[in-house]
Amino acid sequence: MKLTPSEAKLVDLIKAMPGGSYCPGRDATVTSEVNRLLRRLGRRGVLSVEATDDGPRFTVVDHG
Repeated sequence: MKLTPSEAKLVDLIKAMPGGSYCPGRDATVTSEVNRLLRRLGRRGVLSVEATDDGPRFTVVDHG
């Protein structure tokens, strides 16, 4: 799947986090651009989105 440079960078950053996941937290301020990228990557199946008590957790889906 072809990702834009911004999408690829975000996926790389999330992969580098412990557990390959990112949970910004309910009170975190995330820019609208990052929110848009996270939602798009979730719809495309690149990230899985799990609801938690502290907000959504985004995890890189291993397609390999």
